[in-house]
Amino acid sequence: MAAPIGEDGMTIADTVASPRALEDLVVQRERAAHALAAVAAIPDHYQGPLVDVDVRGLGYDEVVAARGFTNRKSLDNLLQRARRAVRSQAA
Repeated sequence: MAAPIGEDGMTIADTVASPRALEDLVVQRERAAHALAAVAAIPDHYQGPLVDVDVRGLGYDEVVAARGFTNRKSLDNLLQRARRAVRSQAA
């Protein structure tokens, strides 16, 4: 069986059979690279909590405890600022 090349399990044979699928894969990877660059460009103190919640899928309570926030609201406020900063970088 052919090894998948995309997150959706597509193989090279799938992309040859469907040029549109290959184009979609390229666009997906370009967007991911752009998003990663935007996250890398924001201040360090925003990156960790943002990645914990939005990439790794950790819950607020877990991030609050692990990163020493005083409460969920303080984490929520930081995440709002971090997301705004990422959108600004990505624009």
